[in-house]
Amino acid sequence: MNFVQRQKEEERRHILKWLYEAGKALRAKSVRHALSDLGVCSMLWRVFAEHLDYMAREEVIRVFPAGTRNELSEVEQAKFIEQVKSMRYDDAESETVMVRIRQKGIHFIEGNEDGVKGIARE
Repeated sequence: MNFVQRQKEEERRHILKWLYEAGKALRAKSVRHALSDLGVCSMLWRVFAEHLDYMAREEVIRVFPAGTRNELSEVEQAKFIEQVKSMRYDDAESETVMVRIRQKGIHFIEGNEDGVKGIARE
């Protein structure tokens, strides 16, 4: 495994760990900001959004706009993530992006799910 792949995995692990410890939905911008401020990992918004996209496709997190009453379908979530990837960090819309860990992500973090391949697969 090369350095770039290992770095991506570490960044994804930190995002998942942060969401796991929170135990509730968080603003994506807050997660990215906290990881950067703590010196855990610093990344551009676009890179962060790409991580969210990957983890959403792996079904370990959900990404949705704030104020959503019903869970987005997989297609709606994918379309929303594409919008998120085109946003800039300082755009007002970036304040509305929410993320939460899913049960599959919880099992991954806890290491008790045989069917979860982990975040190394890409």
